[in-house]
Amino acid sequence: MTDFEWDPRKEEENVRKHGVSFREAASAFYDTLSTTVSDPEHSVGEHRFVLLGMSNQGRLLVVCHTDRGASPHRSPISIQRRFRDAKADVEASRPRDQRR
Repeated sequence: MTDFEWDPRKEEENVRKHGVSFREAASAFYDTLSTTVSDPEHSVGEHRFVLLGMSNQGRLLVVCHTDRGASPHRSPISIQRRFRDAKADVEASRPRDQRR
């Protein structure tokens, strides 16, 4: 079993910014279809990873995290808002007669 720990102040900020609690983000680690990749671009001083997985609330999340010994530190963000924004941008760029 994986233990999770996080800074409560960072969690409050994450909920305000992205609408995702760290508890919900932790649930994405139990998605059997989740994928984790290394994030060398943001790995300064510690090795960072990015997980893409479904939360227990049915939301697709991107979870940025580090593994520190037995207790991984998790910092989640929701991609749903970004996906909706990107979809709106694509739709707006289509000719008017091809818009949905």
